[in-house]
Amino acid sequence: MKIEVGKEYTIHPMYKKSFDQWEVWKDNESGDRCRVESNFRSGAYIVKITNEEEKELLESYLDESASGQCEPECEFSEFEMVDYFDECACFYYPILTENSPLSDEWLDEELCENGTSWFFDNNWDHEYTEVFMGLPLTADEVDPDNRYQTRF
Repeated sequence: MKIEVGKEYTIHPMYKKSFDQWEVWKDNESGDRCRVESNFRSGAYIVKITNEEEKELLESYLDESASGQCEPECEFSEFEMVDYFDECACFYYPILTENSPLSDEWLDEELCENGTSWFFDNNWDHEYTEVFMGLPLTADEVDPDNRYQTRF
């Protein structure tokens, strides 16, 4: 596919289970944190190619021999998450302070039982999210009349 500067493309991983989301949550009272790593069957972003560097980057990601990951929100200046679906796996990684009243095992068990709603119920705040898409990617030019029409 020929990529053009100024155009928008819907991008998503070529292979299933190559869309990962990492969230970090924080308890402002204790300073405890927890990273939640979720894997999804697929997901998509709309990116607008704003310069030659982004054009070349996307073209390299579309090459079937591409390997590694794309982090759309860091690598493209104009982006919009469109969709992600069908969570396949979720792992919790507690990062507790030295004087934390919690233990890694206890927190992991609570989260496995209650999911991320546990954070809301216990006054933890969401700090940030990172999204990674496994390479190679697939791209479709965005139709301005049907912006959110995707392959899924």
